[in-house]
Amino acid sequence: MQLSARKRYGNGLTFSSAYTWSRSIDNVSANAGGRNQPLGSFRGDYNNPDSNIGPSDFDRTHRFVASWLYEIPGFRQSRAATKALLAGWSVSGVGTLQSGLPFSVIDTRAGTIVGANGYGQLSPTADPASAELSGRTQDRLNAYFDTTKFAVPPQIGNGTGFGNAPRNFLRGPGQVNFDMALVKRFSLAAAHDLEFRSEFFNIFNTPQFGLPGNAASTPSTFGVVSTTVVSPRIVQLALRYRF
Repeated sequence: MQLSARKRYGNGLTFSSAYTWSRSIDNVSANAGGRNQPLGSFRGDYNNPDSNIGPSDFDRTHRFVASWLYEIPGFRQSRAATKALLAGWSVSGVGTLQSGLPFSVIDTRAGTIVGANGYGQLSPTADPASAELSGRTQDRLNAYFDTTKFAVPPQIGNGTGFGNAPRNFLRGPGQVNFDMALVKRFSLAAAHDLEFRSEFFNIFNTPQFGLPGNAASTPSTFGVVSTTVVSPRIVQLALRYRF
């Protein structure tokens, strides 16, 4: 479902927004190689593709984007030097709020009986939902989900079987980001103007975290969030001459 709205006011204010509610499901998400997926890149039981059905790697349930532009009025009626100094100002911004990406718990110790890649093994008393934790991401950087719900993959013959954890059943941290720009235009002559821009990316310096470590076979990073996906606040100044 996609919804969008746009409103332009007479005093120089323009506002637009868009919301998307979606769900994408597949049994393997295409990478840079397109749909031609080598057998080794398919995790889980490749003799039973339906067992790998889950949210796509790029799936985001909610995404909301709002932008606005305000051409500051009032100063346009000023005269001479005052008008040159005070007129031509505008401020704009864009905000993005979106759900986190899905991810799987993997285990390189699983699926060795057939030389394949396997998912994690949920404990006998655990179900997928029990591995989810709530609360702020900042408060659970070292344990984003409950790692105690996973066990060693089951032994089968002289190897191990596939883990029983579903594909992409956990969600990574959501993202909230705001950018803003302040612009001043100087009219120099017909069809000539000078523009000064000050741009603020991630203006509130909001930390936006990456996916946690998802390999049960690497205990030191399992469940640990150690990366960010958006830079800290960046301020950029620019001067542009248009003719």
